[in-house]
Amino acid sequence: MKAAAVRLLLAGVLLFGFTGGADAQQREILEIASGDDLHRFRVELAITPPERRRGLMERPYLPPDEGMLFLFDPPQPVAMWMKNTWISLDMLFIDDAGEIRFIAANRVPFSLDITSFSGANRAVLEIAGGRAEELGIRVGDKVAHPRLFPPEP
Repeated sequence: MKAAAVRLLLAGVLLFGFTGGADAQQREILEIASGDDLHRFRVELAITPPERRRGLMERPYLPPDEGMLFLFDPPQPVAMWMKNTWISLDMLFIDDAGEIRFIAANRVPFSLDITSFSGANRAVLEIAGGRAEELGIRVGDKVAHPRLFPPEP
């Protein structure tokens, strides 16, 4: 029975992939300017309330160059949790000017503890836990993404 369950899990991973299953959204490029470095992530967007509620729940893996960008219009205080989230995440809270205002690092999988930043958040970027520290991403770094901060005409 155990071997059959393992084969079924492996078949699901091969069929649907590690990061999103059959409903995986198209990913867009987001850039973070950190000192002299420019870090690129392929991100899924979470714009609607159902997309934001679902987030990265029930994903067994998140590649180091991928993430999810939660967008809020208008900017607002944001509270998040790790319910049904299998992997550790870094949460980067971003203001209306594209500046990272707060980093909640290595959030604990399945935790119901609330992670929040009371400032006016335009977005929250979730990336693999520990990745911000690994790349040297800090509060004050700038984020660029066309849907977050459209280019000026």
